[in-house]
Amino acid sequence: MIKKYQIKEFSPIAPPYGGVSVYLRRLIESLNKDGFSVGGYYTHENQELEIRESPLFELFDWNASWSKLRKLYSHIRRIILASRQYDIIHIHGQELICLPALVHLLKGQKIVITVHNAMIGNYFQRMSRLNRWGFKYLAKSNVRWVAVSEEAKEQLLSLPVRYANPISIIPAYIPDQTALLPLPGALALYISKHERIISFYGRSFMTYNNHDVYGFIPAIKAYKSIRDRSKMSIGLVMCVSDSSNISGLNELHRYAEEIGVDNDIYWLVGGIKGIRALWAATDVYIRPTYTDGDSVSVRDAMAEGAVVVASNVCLRPEGVLIYQYGDDNDFVEKIKIALEDNNSQGFGMEYYEEMKRIYNLTLAQK
Repeated sequence: MIKKYQIKEFSPIAPPYGGVSVYLRRLIESLNKDGFSVGGYYTHENQELEIRESPLFELFDWNASWSKLRKLYSHIRRIILASRQYDIIHIHGQELICLPALVHLLKGQKIVITVHNAMIGNYFQRMSRLNRWGFKYLAKSNVRWVAVSEEAKEQLLSLPVRYANPISIIPAYIPDQTALLPLPGALALYISKHERIISFYGRSFMTYNNHDVYGFIPAIKAYKSIRDRSKMSIGLVMCVSDSSNISGLNELHRYAEEIGVDNDIYWLVGGIKGIRALWAATDVYIRPTYTDGDSVSVRDAMAEGAVVVASNVCLRPEGVLIYQYGDDNDFVEKIKIALEDNNSQGFGMEYYEEMKRIYNLTLAQK
């Protein structure tokens, strides 16, 4: 007989490191501590025995070189297993959304869906007919929808879709409760040689409407301007989580070299464990995004005392210095202000409690 658990988070935990995967790891750990039985997925990057040997976790074995048919089979297998073993399936992406729709249609599976960004309108337009059917079907069914920001909710409501339930806004954030690990030696040395540290984080070289979503080039360009104008020694830690896109990395290095800052930047490329220590050593965290959900890194950086400068493309937490997206001068001026400022902005568990309430309501529904 298959043992029944409560909630399956249908996306892998960190590593790989990114806003969603980091949030899911913290969410699963917090829920299990609170007495829930919550599972997830891990990738080959995760070598932790307690994860690999846990009955709550499964290998997310979706290889990039697999054929479309094999990927489809893998996804179908995962969704069927999850529907048999868990009372709730929590979907964190809209790819192949027809599959959770089918398990809901055929067996009344309880489902929660979180939309983690403000790009859902574009995704919906590009969906296949089958996935669009799945999206519309789930919207009109007794499914609970969560948007991480007001912008994400507005996009959901702008779609040609009717929702049976109201859409909740719950930022995807739980405070980092891990220990403050020491920084790698080379990074610690780099930081010690500068009076101020600016940090930037980009998960991947994602584009949306032909725009660089994370703002890699604007970040480097602003650093060049700040470094040249300041009397202080200022360093930039450039965190790029996706180490697989060699051409993207090479393009960044070429640009930085052209404007004369490549050798002045600390390039932190690949999965970043213990990033909390970097935020604690950061004076200014910059977030020049073209579009955004609710950024885990923004809140984590603020919680460790960094001043955050971010684009005005979405609502930001109170205390963030906001600049007009696309206005390079405004971006630089706000960074200059931030370098003279200080911040201490903690965040509680209120968003976790709201998510827990959604789960309890869903588990109680007939």
